[in-house]
Amino acid sequence: MQTPPGDTATIEREYSVGPNLRLRDERALELADLALAGSAAPVCDVARLLGAVRAVLRRYLVLPGDHFYDVVTLWIAHAHAVAAADTSPRLIFKSPEKESGKTRCLELLELLVPAPLTVVSVTTTAIFRLLKQEQCTVLLDECDAVFSPKAGNYEDLRALLNAGYRRGATVARVVGDGKRMHVDRFPVFAATALAAIGDLPDTIESRSIIVPMRRRAPSEAVEKFRHRRVDLELADLREGLVEWSAAQSESLGNARPSMPEALEDRAEDCWEPLIAIADLAGAEWGRRAREAAVTVVKGRVAEDASVGVRLLADLRVVMDGHDRMPSAALCAALNGLEESGWSAWNDGKGIGQRDLARRLKQHRIASHNIKLSDGTVPKGYLRTDFSDAWCRYLRDTPATSATTATRVRVDVAPVAHVADTTGEDFTVIDALFAPDEDRPLSDVIHRPACPRCGSTAASMLRAGDAAALCARCTPEPQSRWRGPRGGRVMTG
Repeated sequence: MQTPPGDTATIEREYSVGPNLRLRDERALELADLALAGSAAPVCDVARLLGAVRAVLRRYLVLPGDHFYDVVTLWIAHAHAVAAADTSPRLIFKSPEKESGKTRCLELLELLVPAPLTVVSVTTTAIFRLLKQEQCTVLLDECDAVFSPKAGNYEDLRALLNAGYRRGATVARVVGDGKRMHVDRFPVFAATALAAIGDLPDTIESRSIIVPMRRRAPSEAVEKFRHRRVDLELADLREGLVEWSAAQSESLGNARPSMPEALEDRAEDCWEPLIAIADLAGAEWGRRAREAAVTVVKGRVAEDASVGVRLLADLRVVMDGHDRMPSAALCAALNGLEESGWSAWNDGKGIGQRDLARRLKQHRIASHNIKLSDGTVPKGYLRTDFSDAWCRYLRDTPATSATTATRVRVDVAPVAHVADTTGEDFTVIDALFAPDEDRPLSDVIHRPACPRCGSTAASMLRAGDAAALCARCTPEPQSRWRGPRGGRVMTG
């Protein structure tokens, strides 16, 4: 049999089609034979095998970028070698509208992956029982309907998809009847691809590589897809993937590829099995896989930023050049940011001080008395209050020690008192930090020393009153203190 060409690009050119080019079935089958031929073994060079798979994808699919063809190609190879992987990223094809090619992607995957389990509506019990019988590749279409609020309880399926992402995960069920009842464990680890309109639950997407599909433009031509014809055409290619995965199982199981620095935690888990396969195909595939990983992950981070992360990012923008700002000024600045969306909160009234405090409390940030250049002491925030959260959630923020940060005193113009959007005066909040908070209050609150004992800890009875005594030096009848979680509020 003829020896296959020596480079991946040659096979891709032979397999691919342009707007005015169509391959005959006979030529496609001949090229499949060439791709799978070998002088000493039935498995061809992995680079040429991946190149043939990638070229087939380009014939029938329009993906949003060249790197997504690499991603789907590597995922198909991973589906064949999933037994050698510790994790299996879910592959999600999602789009904002119907007729964007999602189902076609699953149809083509069905012809290339091992033991495809293609389902539209299936119970969780059926899936894990089928997985116990055989290591299937799960292909779920129309997942937006499955996980819609009208579909009822889908927690079992969501839990199965989440757990099946990692090797060794099982579902425990009581089986049998009468005295023969016993607990049986069903393995749920499997390569899984899903298609949906819109978003899926966050816990599923965080374990996934997402391919954002869009409707094909008139200038984007693909070959007509006929399932029976393409099934015959790809039979040899599919068999080659099976033989390759069996031969490379041990190598992939021992692989520990170097990961891009831009990937962390779960993103590394998702991409490691794909990059391990790419490294087996040579330096060029390894480079392309790592570039694709960084590109896709960065796009996901920007797209999936939660409300809290977007708030932190916008606060960093509005506090640029200021070392402190009152809560009212921060809310006004946030509402003034174009395209930020904060001005649409509360039926168009904008984000209020109570909204801001509630969101920031999740990041252990609380407002406190800040002294402005005009001598007023409104509630607000110091720039250093956000340093830790910016460092943790905004990856382009350098780590800065709160104890060594230099505070630059920048005058902030006094802001007229603004009532919260709920109608409640926001002059006093109920808590600063929990009693077990490691960060001392003196780090974040500028208080005058007690005139009697010199202490600066919790010395203020009235905001801005420099002559106030601390709590230890104040006679009991003069004041009462209350407040949840250690917060102190003056009531008398």
